[in-house]
Amino acid sequence: RKLIKKSIIDYINKTLLWHEHSSRELLDLFVSTATKPLHPLNSKRLNNYLLGFTLTGRDLFWSEYMRKQYGSGSIYKLISWIENQSLEKITADQAACVLTVLSWTLGTTVKLLRNRATRCLFIIGKIQPDELFKSLLAMVQVDDPYIRERVLAAGYGVAMACNDLEKKYIPQVLLPSAKKIYFLF
Repeated sequence: RKLIKKSIIDYINKTLLWHEHSSRELLDLFVSTATKPLHPLNSKRLNNYLLGFTLTGRDLFWSEYMRKQYGSGSIYKLISWIENQSLEKITADQAACVLTVLSWTLGTTVKLLRNRATRCLFIIGKIQPDELFKSLLAMVQVDDPYIRERVLAAGYGVAMACNDLEKKYIPQVLLPSAKKIYFLF
């Protein structure tokens, strides 16, 4: 995990990401590696990096990156993969990473991307509901109303689909998560 020195990460964060000609390629790389649980640039690093921004700063940086993808790039590849593959064997760790990346895409101004990302949260949430609700509880605390709205919508969809899931998810996952969500608001 410590294959990348802190000085290199600092250089990327403070220098390379702010140059327009290198930022898109780097962000595409970060999105691609963020879905790999054991990669040093996984979703935890992306999450912590994006949490360091104000809402306005994140919109100028991250939302603009997503808007300028024009239907291509790593985020669209990830969404297409989820929409077109059987994900029954996705592990909890993989799901957690993917859910984090998808949740951060919900802040985009591109409505079609927001809709597709929400649907993908639901798809993965039906397979790994406990990971979806863990992610939901973390992401509803982000200062972006689009993110809150959409992760809650995906959680609601998974809760309604629980009739099709094993009944163990209702007392073990849904009820504790619902109580925590209730007390957050």
